[in-house]
Amino acid sequence: MKRILTIFAAAFILLFSSCSILFDARAQNPSGENGAAVGEQVEGKDYFIYVAKWYDDLERIAEQFSIDKDILKAYNGMDSYQTTRRQKVRIPLHPESVVLPVQGEEPQAPSTEVNRQTPPEEESPFLPFPEFQEEEKEAGLADLLKVRGESGTPVVGLALPFSTARGRNDAAFDFYSGLLLALKDLAEAGITVDLKVKDCSDSTHFDPSSFEGCDIIIGPLSPRDLERTLAVSDSLIPVVSPLDPKAETLAAAHHNFIHAPSPNDAQIRDIVEWIREDFRSGDRVFLMKESGADMQRIEQLLMDAGLEYKVVEYGILENATLEDKLTTMMSPIAMNHAIVISDKEAFVNDALRNLTIMTYKEIPVTMYAPSRIRNFETLDVESLHNVSAHVSCSYLVNYDSPKVKAFLPVYRALYHAEPTPFAYQGYDTAMYFIRRMAIQSEDDDDRAKGLQSDFLFSEEGREPGSGYINSAVRRVIYGPDFEIITLSR
Repeated sequence: MKRILTIFAAAFILLFSSCSILFDARAQNPSGENGAAVGEQVEGKDYFIYVAKWYDDLERIAEQFSIDKDILKAYNGMDSYQTTRRQKVRIPLHPESVVLPVQGEEPQAPSTEVNRQTPPEEESPFLPFPEFQEEEKEAGLADLLKVRGESGTPVVGLALPFSTARGRNDAAFDFYSGLLLALKDLAEAGITVDLKVKDCSDSTHFDPSSFEGCDIIIGPLSPRDLERTLAVSDSLIPVVSPLDPKAETLAAAHHNFIHAPSPNDAQIRDIVEWIREDFRSGDRVFLMKESGADMQRIEQLLMDAGLEYKVVEYGILENATLEDKLTTMMSPIAMNHAIVISDKEAFVNDALRNLTIMTYKEIPVTMYAPSRIRNFETLDVESLHNVSAHVSCSYLVNYDSPKVKAFLPVYRALYHAEPTPFAYQGYDTAMYFIRRMAIQSEDDDDRAKGLQSDFLFSEEGREPGSGYINSAVRRVIYGPDFEIITLSR
């Protein structure tokens, strides 16, 4: 509880020093015009007044008074669902009598006379943004990442599930904490932001169309909620998937979708490219796989790269003769590049053990693997150094980096906690996208280095009409004398 209060206190300090915010939260004891309690009718009128709080919008107000948000929008003659602090919102006493405007019509100013017609039912609970001409829908990343308001201030929508069935969602709060710190640093650099935060914990009540007017939408997290957001969003407004690697598939059908996490496939492609860069005459390449494992993707990439390779396929219980087999197959003088890709910790452990035995026989070995092996708790670290493990990672914090050294004490002072990977990702995501929007970068291939993630979005190989997927990775080498070498790629 103490940490939760600390995070909220720090959040308020950051927010009011760097941005304006609309947060979807619960109000307590709202009051009406001139101090009149909510529910008290204004004399001679068929409505009462609600004074909007800083965290309000029409969706939240409508839910509080059990009124359809579109009725509330039409009754107040508003053209969006957003409200401003202390804005006076009329709450009709007879909402069933309010006529909704025909789609495309301008909303009419509120009247004191009550119209007794019953509004028609909506076809969908979510209101789509205006349609755009087909030629406008195909735009480069630089065209998507633009500030469209005359003020030049980026308007950022953020959708996170702040709670779960078990209670508080630590991942969402940590991401939010890191993002707020990024806004603080951006403000110090002269870049201010209007931030609109929505809690999408309850997907059935989360309305993505409430982000109308935003220059960029970060979140939600789940592929399902991201797809709903894309379905109603302006095709020129980017929707960023901040965390879930499974959301990568949405890029195929949505031009304005941006997948911020570098997917697993980027690591596999980088491993092949890494071997190609290090390959010398006489070297050999080995793909170590468990019996029955599907390795078609990396085998295709190896063939495309022109790398000849041998498959070493075996089961853990069948490896009695593996040591002799590897000794025979491997070069005693040239480098043997061994690829180990598996979700099974036991298999990776066994492959690492056998490769380490080869180093004891003074056979040159370099092992290549994706970042998941760094999560395996039983791997022997000394063995990783013995085989000079080359690991391709989507996320990696380099604690020797000056940026990380500057970030850590500020985060600890504000939140009284250590930053988690989600906090780093919140910082990196906000810093990259908002800064790029503000400086109006025209280079679709520019690379940016964050605290734990790098960003690279290239047009090369992208299908027309599809979205953008981050292809940047970081490389880790387990060097001699227990040295850890970090490289950006």
